[in-house]
Amino acid sequence: MSADGEVIWGASSPYPGEDQHRPLVARLVRATFAMHQIDELFTWITDLMVQRFRVQVAQIWARCQNQQGSVLVELRSSSRLDPFFPESLISNPEIAALVGQTLWTGQSFTPELVEQRFSSPFALILHHYRLNYSSSFFLGSSTTFLPAKTGAIEQTPAPLAITLLLFFSQIPSQSEFLDMNDLFQKILPVARSRRFLLAAPPGAVPLPTQQKAAPDLFELIPHRHEDPADNPLAVAALLKDEPVRHFYKAMNERRTVRELCTLTGLESTEATLVVRKLLALSRIKLYQPDGRSVEGSSLFGAR
Repeated sequence: MSADGEVIWGASSPYPGEDQHRPLVARLVRATFAMHQIDELFTWITDLMVQRFRVQVAQIWARCQNQQGSVLVELRSSSRLDPFFPESLISNPEIAALVGQTLWTGQSFTPELVEQRFSSPFALILHHYRLNYSSSFFLGSSTTFLPAKTGAIEQTPAPLAITLLLFFSQIPSQSEFLDMNDLFQKILPVARSRRFLLAAPPGAVPLPTQQKAAPDLFELIPHRHEDPADNPLAVAALLKDEPVRHFYKAMNERRTVRELCTLTGLESTEATLVVRKLLALSRIKLYQPDGRSVEGSSLFGAR
């Protein structure tokens, strides 16, 4: 917590160490004088991750909200070492589900094999393109709002919550990881000094400083949710995933996630991933047995 009482998440490195990376920060500050809005800064960060470090893909995702107040997950910047990486590989429901988890829980994680975060079939595809390890950093502030993406007229500013998601072919050294973390954490003070961010409006609800106890995912009952505004191509692609299709078909608004696991033969980790995918595309809503609805945000990280 800062001296003025503001809560900032992700401000410390996952590794011990001091702020020894001033040359990179100086480059960042100089670069901002030619920028006009926050997404230019995000692109500069992801480009640098690819150009300077051993990063195959670097993405910045953010929580955003529409004019009805619904909270969404949005890709704000993406850079890749190989320009021929398939777009479907680096922007898909599994990645969106993982990002949703990190944004709702304020979670960062050090580099680990992609099997630790993604399903086995998707991990095999990632390995094929030498995306062997993944890592993420989180940054959020309770008193700062992120402007809507340029051209997104249906969106409104939202409390700052961003995740830097990285994919590597090899695990970076501790020094490189510290450099990446330090640079990412400087986004907040640098963006404030350049007035790329907004102050929270009066009466704004701050980001939570801790998570409430999550309900047991496997005791919840999923209901189908159809939104006419959904992208039919994204939905069709999702339902081509065999575990997702079987799980979705077995739902009848009475069966719990645990019962659906038994019917479909899914392991708990697979079922959790399926639920996250369906939530990420707003294909389901979850309810407790007594009929009370459950926000998907409270389930991220639940087992």
